[in-house]
Amino acid sequence: MTELMEKNGWCFGIKELMDFKRYLYKTKILTTMNKNNIKKILLERTGRNDLPSEQELANYLARSFPEETPEQKLFNDHWGLYSAHPDKIVQRVLLCTTATAPVVNYFIKNKYDILVSHHDNLHSLEQVPQIIFHSTMDMNQKGHNQYFLKRMGLNNLRQKHDVAVEGDLYKPLTKDQFIEYLGKHGFEVKGLVWESPEADNQIQHVLYCSGGGGMLLGPNHIIDLSQVTADVYVTGELYTHPRNTPNQFKYIIELGHTPSEKPIFKWVRNLLHNRWSNLQIDLAPDDIDYFGVDSYKAREEEYAQRIADNPNYGQQGFNFSDQVVTEFGIYLAELGVEPEVVDQIDYAIYEIENLPRAIYADEHAYYIKGLALLRQNLLGMYAFETAEIDNINSMLDDIVTEVESKDIINENNLDDNPPPDDDLGDLV
Repeated sequence: MTELMEKNGWCFGIKELMDFKRYLYKTKILTTMNKNNIKKILLERTGRNDLPSEQELANYLARSFPEETPEQKLFNDHWGLYSAHPDKIVQRVLLCTTATAPVVNYFIKNKYDILVSHHDNLHSLEQVPQIIFHSTMDMNQKGHNQYFLKRMGLNNLRQKHDVAVEGDLYKPLTKDQFIEYLGKHGFEVKGLVWESPEADNQIQHVLYCSGGGGMLLGPNHIIDLSQVTADVYVTGELYTHPRNTPNQFKYIIELGHTPSEKPIFKWVRNLLHNRWSNLQIDLAPDDIDYFGVDSYKAREEEYAQRIADNPNYGQQGFNFSDQVVTEFGIYLAELGVEPEVVDQIDYAIYEIENLPRAIYADEHAYYIKGLALLRQNLLGMYAFETAEIDNINSMLDDIVTEVESKDIINENNLDDNPPPDDDLGDLV
């Protein structure tokens, strides 16, 4: 009985559970009732068919997505409820991967009470109460990766660090069969499909990392790929083309950042409905719920379009190099900063240092804000000596100066439909 209740997200105290079991035995229906009947009677018996406050809703979801990771501390990653009125009763909930401006407008127009999102861009707490689970949804046993494994029916599961999981299909599939299998289970491929010269059109062992899984490839990868036996690497977003990154995979499949992370919100919706059946819970429409430019493939296509619109828009693409190692990262490693934190900073600084010569105004402000957050949280996490703090500030000042020296383009003068704003999640 306890396992059944936990599986369906019903969390009750021992006294309530014992009262409920006695009630079922007394009415002689314990052995004949199905799951839906159990839920119905349980809600009636315990009076738990009410509506939650914002804080109660956040606390309930936090049982599945607890805080707090090193990445949260470093990059000011938001977690939990952000609201001006936490005791307000909730009737209508909107779920999304990213709280883009169109999602927020949709939220306000349709008079939702609270917005639950994955990526951590905050809006007005008065107008848009938010519950946010970013890194904690990426890196725990009830997050994106585990949801993928369950949906795909993989077995012989192997956890790889906190960010990736490996498992096996029940039988080998061809590349086309595997892509079709992904689609049938809710994971549509929007990005690249790369095939190595040694590929044999057989896929059985799968490595998966949601979101920005490009960080697993290249010399600074955060897991030991020599210990990975996967035929295919499935991820959300790549940072460079696989041909530029030595790897042992037969195939690399890029779903797209949002397509890899939005499916779990169907599970979140069911979790909340099992607890509060009177809640109205909707998913934000796909055409307004996106994470900047969602995939390497789309990013390259957008870059080509921006060059076509304005030939002065820089000379580089959006690629990371094979050697994502920065002078700043080397210095932090010498000071004893943990390798996983250095890796995160290396990627952020490398992206900033390799911005095109011309940069859109909204992107310019976004990178400057990101650097300020990085400085604030890095200095708050570690007890550096005065001279070390001076060196860190000096190096970051140089990087800020580099960003500020870029030519700024007003994108509204170039295109009636400018590309969507990115949020700070891209920087980390």
